[in-house]
Amino acid sequence: MITLQPEFITAFHKSLAVPSWISALEAFVTARIGTSGDFKTTNGIGSVRAQYADERYLGPNSVVRYRFEVKVDVDRDEPTRLRDSYTAAVEFDPASGRFSIWEREQLSTVETRARYKDELRRAKEEWIESFEPLESREAFELWKCPVCSGRFRPLFFPEGRSWSYSCAVDPNHLPSCWSGVRLDPGGWWVDHVADRTCPKCGSSGQVVGILYGLVMMEVDRGVWELGGCTVAPQDRYLWHCRTCVLDFARGAKE
Repeated sequence: MITLQPEFITAFHKSLAVPSWISALEAFVTARIGTSGDFKTTNGIGSVRAQYADERYLGPNSVVRYRFEVKVDVDRDEPTRLRDSYTAAVEFDPASGRFSIWEREQLSTVETRARYKDELRRAKEEWIESFEPLESREAFELWKCPVCSGRFRPLFFPEGRSWSYSCAVDPNHLPSCWSGVRLDPGGWWVDHVADRTCPKCGSSGQVVGILYGLVMMEVDRGVWELGGCTVAPQDRYLWHCRTCVLDFARGAKE
């Protein structure tokens, strides 16, 4: 059986949470967990709180004062410190005395989290496999800046399997960010590994690359810092120092 602890702050909700009301909600949540087929048991401890806990939402004609958020840590059937979790937005109908799911219901088990992690891992592997091989040095040297027709300057980030390039005359001509690329061992890229020395602290030990865009895969936090989905070209930095909490475009030793 699921046990719920009410976490109400308004007088209205506190008066609603009599033992019989809590028991009915516990029975409803227990039944939802039991019929889902995803959980090992129907035992656990959780909480219930009002989604709208401000007095201005609790008038006699309010359509939201009976909406609640339920969160439960569900026990498993084997001795373990791991827990499954259940979260739902629940609505109470005072006329019928019944509860219903009104917006969302999220089920998270050890197994579903493992499957999700495996899906992210496979997505990352497929992403890496989709990388185009690096241009030859000769082919790259033919590239020209569209602003000044100058040569490009390459930078490589081997841990991130990525590279960036900018105008060798003026980096502001073509602000760049990291792009995935296939880096074969011993390629010409080894002569152009980017410096990542932080200009503030002079260290590179806590410096990681900045990854922009909508990321739909597992990200190695030891390599990347997420930079957001949309960033203006002039604000795109390549590096983030976690010690100084500083974003910068070029290493101090470049």
